[in-house]
Amino acid sequence: EAIAALEKAVEVAPWWKGALAVGYARTGQEGPARELLAEIEAGPVSPWDAYWLAAVHAWLGDADAALRWLDHGHPHAWVPWVRVLDLFEPLWDDPRFVEVLERMNLPPRRG
Repeated sequence: EAIAALEKAVEVAPWWKGALAVGYARTGQEGPARELLAEIEAGPVSPWDAYWLAAVHAWLGDADAALRWLDHGHPHAWVPWVRVLDLFEPLWDDPRFVEVLERMNLPPRRG
């Protein structure tokens, strides 16, 4: 149901493609997630796009790319929430994630 809702959202507001890509990745639909990743990465990447690209790459198991997108030049206002939102849970145990938090002047995760 969530995927269907996100697909409808993208029809109305294409900037939600990143959220749909995360939905695909989290439900094991790697092919569609990678298709949307390629589409988003092919255009100019906004801070909003970088946020979603980081989450998609995290759920696809590509921590290197996820961390690179989190370090995108002008981060989106939601980036400070990476330490608590489960969108980024696959990165939480990566020592490089702690370094990203430090660069953002964010406290480390607890528990």
